[in-house]
Amino acid sequence: MYGWSKWGGGNHGLVKEELEEWYCQSCAKPQRKGLPSYMVESATREFMRVCSSCKHKMVQKRLRSYWKLIDVIREG
Repeated sequence: MYGWSKWGGGNHGLVKEELEEWYCQSCAKPQRKGLPSYMVESATREFMRVCSSCKHKMVQKRLRSYWKLIDVIREG
């Protein structure tokens, strides 16, 4: 969060629940709790949580945008 709110500060808007698995927001595959996740900017101050496999694709193909990653995943 960027700043304070009248409902209890800057951290109350963040997710605090501990789940056993999470889903990559680019490939939609389930990931276990202990696996690393990476935050990729999709728009100004908006981030998507991606798995290490999708992050590897971004680095390998030198993608700078989350939306270009989605195009690469759709192509197969």
